[in-house]
Amino acid sequence: NAEHAQGRAQVSLAALCKRLELRMSTLQRLMTALSEQALVHVEMQKERLVANLTAEGAEIAQALQVA
Repeated sequence: NAEHAQGRAQVSLAALCKRLELRMSTLQRLMTALSEQALVHVEMQKERLVANLTAEGAEIAQALQVA
């Protein structure tokens, strides 16, 4: 959600892997689970995978930051 706060609606999965120190396969499994819950949307853009929060995902992320 830091990207959201900085005005970036999307973030590449490669950047998330680096920031979270996760393997891409692990991150993709997490993104699949979050997508199934309609919290994130993952798509291919310019030959790279990018993710963005859905409206529901952004609402939950905001609530977690306040807590």
